[in-house]
Amino acid sequence: MIGKVEKLSLREVWRHEAFDFSVLFEQNSEVLDETLDLGLANVEREKSTGGFFVDLVGEARDGNMVVIETQLEKSEHDHLGKLITYLSSLDAKVGIWIVSNPRPEHVTAVSWLNEGSSAKFYLLEVEAIRIDDFRPAPLFTLITGPSEATSVVGRTKEKFPGRL
Repeated sequence: MIGKVEKLSLREVWRHEAFDFSVLFEQNSEVLDETLDLGLANVEREKSTGGFFVDLVGEARDGNMVVIETQLEKSEHDHLGKLITYLSSLDAKVGIWIVSNPRPEHVTAVSWLNEGSSAKFYLLEVEAIRIDDFRPAPLFTLITGPSEATSVVGRTKEKFPGRL
């Protein structure tokens, strides 16, 4: 006999982004790292960047700072702007945006950022699942992230501006 996977409402499992959802990753960064394999460590929640507070900040195995923006809703411009602001404020090299429903325009924007930025951007879709009566768990799907293909496109655009 096998278990049945049940999809749950994110707000049913994590009612508040900062106090429930972000805490999950602060205390269990390996859950996120299983998807991205960045070697996340030293994850802190609500780190100050002047007048703003970053959802999560951590360190990748290569020593670079990682900024994580969480969003339990459909992707929106506000959160993308926050992610970029936090990355530049902290001079981070990796930005991760976790959303429940990535809009096509934001998938394109994150791909575009990977073509021309010195930082690496990841867009993850999150779902809440449970198998039978066990505790809920996050399920991540990598929607877009840095790749050799986006790097090639970025280098080509630099070499031949205005032609692509």
